[in-house]
Amino acid sequence: MLHSIRLRASTLGLVLAAALFSAGCGKRGFDKLPEEQVDAARKHSAEEMGTKILSAWAKDEYPLLGEEAAPGFRRAHNEEDAQRVSDKALEKDLGNFKSMTYVETVRSKDGKFEVYRFKGSFEKSEAPNEVRVVLDTQGKLTGFWIKPWKDQI
Repeated sequence: MLHSIRLRASTLGLVLAAALFSAGCGKRGFDKLPEEQVDAARKHSAEEMGTKILSAWAKDEYPLLGEEAAPGFRRAHNEEDAQRVSDKALEKDLGNFKSMTYVETVRSKDGKFEVYRFKGSFEKSEAPNEVRVVLDTQGKLTGFWIKPWKDQI
């Protein structure tokens, strides 16, 4: 089962290893899905959720997550103050969100989670950053990360 944690940001300011909502993705094995096996509706949903959250934060707005997020995820991360803290840490290191571009989808080896990876563009960062949106088997948001881009998960 995935576990959520609060924001963790590098104090060095060189690398933002921040996860607003995390799913412990680094500890599991993943298989890359061939593009023809990626569910287009889920991919679109993941992109919409990531863009909605980050675009709102860029305007200092902190929308509550609804049915698009798993209940446990909503309970753990729907507080406005928690979102504000994450947003301000992100702004400090990367600036406001500009856009994101889809790169790939990977599935956990146990089949319980799909990870949609996007290269995100932020005002202060010339290097790409990963916007990682994690969905469960029902297509509900269970993880959301902003971190330095790596070619492999």
